[in-house]
Amino acid sequence: MAASRTPNKVDRAKIVPLKRGAGFRRASGNIAAIDFGTKNCSLAYVTGGDTGLGLGGLNKLRLNGTHTRVPTAVLLDGDKRVVKFGYDARERYSHLDVRARENAYYFDGIKVDLQRDKHVSRDVPVRALNGKHLRLVEVIAQILGYLKRELIDNHLRKAGYNFTAEDFDWVVTVPAIWLASGKQMMRLASVMAGLCSEENPDRLSLALEPESGAIYCHEMRKRGQVAYPTPHPNSTPSTPTSYSYLIVDIGGGTVDVSAHRVSTTPTLSVEELHHPDGNDWGGLQVNLKFSEFLQKLVGDRRFSRYLQVNDADAKILNRFDVDELMNVTFERVKKAYCRSPRDEREEVFVKLPDSFLQEYGEALVASLEAKTKELRMEGRENEIVTLRDSILRIPPSKMEQFLQPAVDGITECIDGLLATLSNTGVEINTIYLVGGFGGCHYIYELFTERYGEGRGIIVPPNPEFAIVEGAVLFRANPGIVRSRKADATYGKSVVRHFESFHDPRYRQGDHCHNLFQTIVGRGESIRPDCLYMAVSRPLSLDQKRMHFEVFSSVKKAEELWYTRDEGVVQIGELVLELPEVGRTTRDREVKVFFDFSHTEIQVRACEKSSKAEVKAVLDFLSAIPPGQRRKVKVQEERVEERDGDQKHEDEEENNEGERGVERGDGELCDLNA
Repeated sequence: MAASRTPNKVDRAKIVPLKRGAGFRRASGNIAAIDFGTKNCSLAYVTGGDTGLGLGGLNKLRLNGTHTRVPTAVLLDGDKRVVKFGYDARERYSHLDVRARENAYYFDGIKVDLQRDKHVSRDVPVRALNGKHLRLVEVIAQILGYLKRELIDNHLRKAGYNFTAEDFDWVVTVPAIWLASGKQMMRLASVMAGLCSEENPDRLSLALEPESGAIYCHEMRKRGQVAYPTPHPNSTPSTPTSYSYLIVDIGGGTVDVSAHRVSTTPTLSVEELHHPDGNDWGGLQVNLKFSEFLQKLVGDRRFSRYLQVNDADAKILNRFDVDELMNVTFERVKKAYCRSPRDEREEVFVKLPDSFLQEYGEALVASLEAKTKELRMEGRENEIVTLRDSILRIPPSKMEQFLQPAVDGITECIDGLLATLSNTGVEINTIYLVGGFGGCHYIYELFTERYGEGRGIIVPPNPEFAIVEGAVLFRANPGIVRSRKADATYGKSVVRHFESFHDPRYRQGDHCHNLFQTIVGRGESIRPDCLYMAVSRPLSLDQKRMHFEVFSSVKKAEELWYTRDEGVVQIGELVLELPEVGRTTRDREVKVFFDFSHTEIQVRACEKSSKAEVKAVLDFLSAIPPGQRRKVKVQEERVEERDGDQKHEDEEENNEGERGVERGDGELCDLNA
């Protein structure tokens, strides 16, 4: 329920019920899901509604010939068209001639540019290996478009199916901890790639990665299929009818954690117990520590001598070699190390590139010799790293040092979330581990030792595919998730009559500006059958557009009074395109309905009196860095009494001037208000 009115706070948006369910369009039966990971990509699909789900009807697209999961690496030509993707992109780029390398664009791991707390705009650039730049959204769109064509044109059509992209419901996975701008970036890229259109935005769903992983884990557990712990041969599958769990998705870039309560009878339903949490301590942090170790050994921070040579082609090749060393060679040995049980872990062997040794060989040998003497004097022989020919031999104790910072980041996140849940009376019975890094034996052992007392620690089969396969199941039955928790307090700016309790800094004439009107509060439960309604009134009869800013904060709703309060950031803007002129400004009041129940914030608006639909664009991709606000020319409005006793009209700051507004790329959803 909305908070009661207090003298110095604005009334909250009203909660109103949806008349017809949660607003999901029934899936067509053909579903394709793309797990767009920081390090790797995969695509799973079903046709004809056969989710079968023994997962028998679910297929994974083979890329680069035989692989069902490939690196998120793409090679574009000078016209920005895909030449190769995945392993093939790396192979082709390494064999290009000088001119071709200068003209091409090679990207690897671009999702890291969509960081958890990083606001992105539709024009944010990403740098190719040769130093050239493209818009990040363009590169993502090219990758999504390539995967679409591989499925529809190359795979299904060759198998005798006459499908088009429009015959599928598409799903793209995103971290639950991403900002709204990152999610909208993926939707915009999906529109550009042809997965959906502005006219049919509901052909695309964004699936939260931990939710998808959880749905997959439930399905596997129901069937008695787990990777760890190894089930007893004579045991029978057993799944409680109701229990609370954490789903921990650890990939290359992020740690993404959600807490749920699940009921398995009569059908599977999931309730979120806490808003998603996480950080950036994914598996790539281990690679980073190895890189820092090498930089220190050779005495060259960021390998600047090696990467900033004068010869342009040599510079590109050196960058490629470093990328291969960190993200392919070391990644391979790291995975092998982490997949092994503790008593089977041995030293790992990392081959250094010839060009790297030409630049740093002497310094590397001298540094290793000095370090070896130091470690022997201290009795730490088990940490000695050696170089033989071009092979760096790294003992298990040194690998543990590379892993430890990531372990600390992961456990800090889990410890905090478990403590928070315990303080609210929630006890977690089970922890599911998924993702390329999260599903390895190393992380399983860590969680079993630290969190296993009184809890089940479960890794499903093929944990690296849990997200993409679970995303298909999510789209087949999106109503599985019955409620979510708001990850932040969301609101907008309003103007009221200035009262004695208002902050004089925000006084303009007889009005108080920059008042924070809460739409939904951090940690509040959000049901799929409810919307949040706020009413806006134009400032003049001939006004054609209303504009106001959307804000968020990690603070609780009751702590926020003004949009300039510490910890409040502007995350986007909402623009309403008004119908033709009305008789009075009251006749032209607009109801704005916000929907937070899905994986994206959606909005719809209608004129209060006529019920005519008002075009509403909710834009999180405007180039507004957090904490900075677009200067808006404000026209003061005469404030009237409403219903005889209210003096506090909900009058928004509006942009009187005419300016171009782009469509919100699918954010307008047909909600039933």
